[in-house]
Amino acid sequence: MASEELKVRVKGKVQFAFFRDMTLFYECDDGYVFGVPVDETSASDGNSPTFLAEDKGVYFMRWIRKSMQNEEGQ
Repeated sequence: MASEELKVRVKGKVQFAFFRDMTLFYECDDGYVFGVPVDETSASDGNSPTFLAEDKGVYFMRWIRKSMQNEEGQ
């Protein structure tokens, strides 16, 4: 995985694109689309987390990285 590419993606914003199969899909400023499985989300206090329509990419780094790694493995 290109760490420079990851840095660029998390530096910008992400926008919610669509929901399918219990996964939230977001799009980075550069057009890269990645999924956030709902069952992999949890807040430290036990409450449900809030996912905004637009947010900082750095908050989604773990899912962007995972998506990029999965693409490389294919």
